[in-house]
Amino acid sequence: MEATATGQLVIGIGTGRCGTVSLAQLLNAQPDARVTHESEPWLPWRKEHASASERAFMKRTWGIFDPVDVYAQKVQRFAERLDEYSLVGDVAFFWLPYVDALRVDFPDVKVVGLWRDKESYIESAWRKTGGDQGPNFWDCPLCESWSLTFPQYRGVPKRDAIEMYWEDYRRWIDCNADYVMRMDDLNDETKQDDLFNFLGIDSHVHQFERFNVGPGDYAAANGVREDKDGVAFNLFKVGGTLVRGEA
Repeated sequence: MEATATGQLVIGIGTGRCGTVSLAQLLNAQPDARVTHESEPWLPWRKEHASASERAFMKRTWGIFDPVDVYAQKVQRFAERLDEYSLVGDVAFFWLPYVDALRVDFPDVKVVGLWRDKESYIESAWRKTGGDQGPNFWDCPLCESWSLTFPQYRGVPKRDAIEMYWEDYRRWIDCNADYVMRMDDLNDETKQDDLFNFLGIDSHVHQFERFNVGPGDYAAANGVREDKDGVAFNLFKVGGTLVRGEA
């Protein structure tokens, strides 16, 4: 069903580890904006046919059993906020398989593709996921949490899978995004102006901090994290454990 609203919907897509937090922060800093980063519940990569383990994880974590229902919840939330804010959206790598559906539900949606050079991304993703000792989210059909949001490359070694993911995603961005920018563009005033012009935002706020949500830097995403009920939260490290608190 096509949603009608008065505000502008923007969706940011990218592999992750490519400035998505910074993009969400930049967009959310604009007047009358509500833009989040990887808003919960997460969307499974297989939007029609999530695996049994993925469905069980969604049910246990968010009380939602089917990816179709997850998507429908997000559409409803966007529609409600578009009547309240001038700029609404979410930035997350797991949106890419849903771009076609979004264009049906929101014909005026604007999709921003963000990318980072391949070797730099591979090294960053390798470290972020624990290297050889960490999980291979790209070949982990029975894993929980982040695995449900990645495409699966069965039997492919982790580093090779990360490279394949980057290559596939880069091609997908070229096919699906309305506007494409590099990670480094986020700290370029002229490039920010170009982005705002594309979004139709005449009066805008520049922001040049690059936020990297890593150990000791969880507060960087303050204001753009959101739980399954649409309530903003922040993450804090307490005794080596991440806990949620008020944003």
